Amino acid sequence: MWRSRAGGVLLVLILLIPGAGLQAQEEASPAEPAPAPALAGPAPSLPEPAEDAVFFADVLVRGQPVFQVGSLTGLSASDRAQIINRRIGGLLSQAQELDAVTVQVDEGRQIALLTVNNRVLMTVTQQDATDFGLTVEALAQQWADRLNQVLAQPNLVIDVLQRLDGTARQLVDDTIVLLPSLMGAIVLVGLTWIVALGVR
Repeated sequence: MWRSRAGGVLLVLILLIPGAGLQAQEEASPAEPAPAPALAGPAPSLPEPAEDAVFFADVLVRGQPVFQVGSLTGLSASDRAQIINRRIGGLLSQAQELDAVTVQVDEGRQIALLTVNNRVLMTVTQQDATDFGLTVEALAQQWADRLNQVLAQPNLVIDVLQRLDGTARQLVDDTIVLLPSLMGAIVLVGLTWIVALGVR
């Protein structure tokens, strides 16, 4: 009997002791696995989000969007469009008549310049051509055609001001031509009035 009790106790101990060892290991180990050892060498850097998340910006002529330009190395799309818009605005503010926008291709540098009145409006780069799936020359010609089309349209305000200016000049010219006749008429009316006063 003693043997059967000792065998039962031994059996219970054999079954419980490994379970207690596992429980002790679970309590001793952290809940999360240990991080893997770091590899030697520089850590890969993730690209930082750009401050200016605008990839393309509008080029405007008289407030009307004509086409979009992308960013270049060191120049955001917004800044690039502002520079081009300022150049176009400067040309439009001059009284000088604008020539057609022309394309000057530089094969060696793989760029094209859009110029008007001997001033560079913008540069079309290989990156621009890649962005729009065209060659540099084809994209530059497309943008030049769009600019020529919009620049050829007179601005309504400018058109009205030019017509008013023309009308005012014509009025002044006609007044100068008719001034002797007008002076003669005033003198005649004055003399007639004096005679009428004398007759009374």
